[in-house]
Amino acid sequence: MRKTIIIVSLIVCFAISAPLFCQSDDSDISYTQEYIAAMTKKPGAERIKAFEAYVKKFTDTTQKFTRLAYYWIAMDNFQAQNFSQAASVGKKCLGFNGFEKGEEARLNLMLGNSYAVKSAPIYNKDQALKYINKAIAITQTTRDLNDVKQAAQDLKQKLTTPPPPSETPKQKIKRLVLQDEDFAEAISTYAGMKAADKQDIEVRRLYGMALMSSSKYSQAVEVFKALLDSEKSARFAYRLGQVYTEMSKRNSKYFDPSIRYLIEGGLRYQAEDNPANGKIALTKAEHQLFTKNGYFRKMDQYNAKLRSQQNSASRNQAEITRLKREEFKQKRNIRRNYTSIDLAPPPYELDKLAQIQKKLRMAQSGATSDSTQEMEALKKEETRIKADFRERVATIKKELEI
Repeated sequence: MRKTIIIVSLIVCFAISAPLFCQSDDSDISYTQEYIAAMTKKPGAERIKAFEAYVKKFTDTTQKFTRLAYYWIAMDNFQAQNFSQAASVGKKCLGFNGFEKGEEARLNLMLGNSYAVKSAPIYNKDQALKYINKAIAITQTTRDLNDVKQAAQDLKQKLTTPPPPSETPKQKIKRLVLQDEDFAEAISTYAGMKAADKQDIEVRRLYGMALMSSSKYSQAVEVFKALLDSEKSARFAYRLGQVYTEMSKRNSKYFDPSIRYLIEGGLRYQAEDNPANGKIALTKAEHQLFTKNGYFRKMDQYNAKLRSQQNSASRNQAEITRLKREEFKQKRNIRRNYTSIDLAPPPYELDKLAQIQKKLRMAQSGATSDSTQEMEALKKEETRIKADFRERVATIKKELEI
């Protein structure tokens, strides 16, 4: 239920910073520090894993950060579309005492959304409405929750508005895809249409969207390729790029077509005087090229190594002290034997000082010569990939003659 997920992701932004800056009611430093460390992990599987480890270690749910850890396990599972797990942990959270009204309202809204996803195994309209109504009730007695209230009311309206008594096939598939987000029913509806109705470009576009949302990517590619052949527009090229992007997550052979069609979509958007969408498409294309080259994975590995090295910097104090003494002695040697009598110090003395200072900087930062070389290699890789991307854009632009 894509639109619903987007709504909640926006809502979560309002709550995300508050727990980190509230004064802790816990004196255990590690309890607070480990919560912050988990909170700063990448949202999704990485942060879920960190918070699951946290609640195993700090089990007392009367403590604020343990409650909040469960809160984020639920929210991150929802964003990852693990609706069953999100609902399970979310209901557990509602059994804790101590949540603020804003967190309680968002938990109820998240549960309402989870039960409202028709493709989810836990789909239950009655349960969805139960939690949505609870979220609305909380917002009516609490200030500054207009975002939650509006999202809950929108979802309730979507769930309770009956379909019109009479619809054309086009109206029905539009409702199923854009309003109900019942993609399986939309696909079934398209299959039962007359041949003339299936020739409508908008109907075929909606059918392609339903296939894509149902992870039927190969069929979606066929639909959008046929649409692009019949109408050389940005929206169809961009959709093809999106479908291939999803396919590239399972098979790397789809990286190149995803990049190619995202670039085409971006260029066509620019030609259609839509620079905002053009920029989005081209940015996604470049991101795909970086992903194809493993750049982000290499950067994550480098950052993890650097964090480890920085943590070890505090353990380098003895070495730092020794190098500072060496630096002082070498500076004194140069001053006494050369500069004090107006002689230029020879290069080997300056090189010796430079080497000491380099070792000192590395010890203070926790870095190593290997990590410095890795950073330089990553910079070169970035430059190479950007040049490759510019060349691809120029080639496709020439090919499209736009």
